[in-house]
Amino acid sequence: MAGEEKRSDQTAPLGVQRLGAVAILLAASVFLSRVMGFIREMVLAAQIGLGPSADAYYAAFQIPDLLNYLLAGGALAVAFTPLYLRTLRQKGEDEAQELFKVVLGTLGFAVCLATGLLWFYAEALVDLQFGAFDEETRDLTVTLTRIVLPGQIFFVAGGIVRAVLMAHGRFAAQGVAPLLYNGSIIVGGLLFQSVAGFAWGALVGALLGGWIFPVYDLRRVTRLGFRLAPLDPSFRVYLWGALPLMIGLSLTTVDEWYERFFGARLGVGVVAALAFARRMMMAPVAIVGQAVATATLPSLSALHAEGRERELVLSPGFFTDLARRFPRVRSVEMRLQAGRAHNEMTRHRYDVILHVGSAPSERGGNETTWLDWEEHGSVASLRPLLPEAGSARIGVRDVPNARLASAVSRRQELLAAAPEA
Repeated sequence: MAGEEKRSDQTAPLGVQRLGAVAILLAASVFLSRVMGFIREMVLAAQIGLGPSADAYYAAFQIPDLLNYLLAGGALAVAFTPLYLRTLRQKGEDEAQELFKVVLGTLGFAVCLATGLLWFYAEALVDLQFGAFDEETRDLTVTLTRIVLPGQIFFVAGGIVRAVLMAHGRFAAQGVAPLLYNGSIIVGGLLFQSVAGFAWGALVGALLGGWIFPVYDLRRVTRLGFRLAPLDPSFRVYLWGALPLMIGLSLTTVDEWYERFFGARLGVGVVAALAFARRMMMAPVAIVGQAVATATLPSLSALHAEGRERELVLSPGFFTDLARRFPRVRSVEMRLQAGRAHNEMTRHRYDVILHVGSAPSERGGNETTWLDWEEHGSVASLRPLLPEAGSARIGVRDVPNARLASAVSRRQELLAAAPEA
């Protein structure tokens, strides 16, 4: 029973403070990764410069990156997190574990098959995309492509493993993966003093950061398993949910394909120069956007699994501040969720109505008379005022929420008992 409660806590939506801490941690990881990426580019430029070897190196990632963008570049992992959490919440740990095994085994087999086919037809694919390369640069591109291509197997399979880890509130593997990847490329380039060393470093980095570290961390959450079942209903549901993300994510990278395709036809060193420039351009997006998106994904998926995806989690002060900032918002009306029980569902949830524009004219010239709750303290003390008011309207301000009265009282007692700093 205690283990179930612990797992439930791990898969619950992150609180505001922890969500912020995770976002900062991931932003720091992305920032360090970008710094290492710049060091990697500096080492690469120092070792091979802007020339045919650099063009071949960046062109070698065209085929692997296409596979990575469609599969490991977030699409399949993003689609798996909400499905895994919903299965875990609604059907239990055994069903979630079975889903994990089916997706990992079937997807792993598919990417191994695709990688094998791309490896075998690498020469033809390089000729199709980089026909303007001379024979020496073309042969080097084929060789480097075949070195880095198997790394996508580790990225794809490791992406599913990291999705499970994030669903359980564990983000270390997500933060460490890019650091190990970039670090391995730098070490490979410095160790072998050749462009092939950078390629072998990329493969080792994919193995270490994309697969070994996540699998090591997974032992604290669940078991690793594989099952090939492409016709399993849950796998079809998963693919159907992932398809729009796969298409959308691939479209966002079309510009990089253009850079490599047309850059190869513009002259020696153009592919490498465009790649350097794109790294610089994308750094701010990755540091901020990628970190926040990764941190919030598990929490949003957990809310979706609980059927709460239409709720907006904001403090009431956000809405009252709107009236002060925007003159058109003349008043803010907050309504508590209906319900007799005093629980989390009724204590902390509310609907908000924003009254925008000029106020409608009072009917019959009767204006609303506003009273403060503290001056009366109970509904009984307000009753005698109703007959006297006639047809006028009475409003009462600052009515306390009875559902939170005990919690507020305990908080005040704790603050009063706390020693002064």
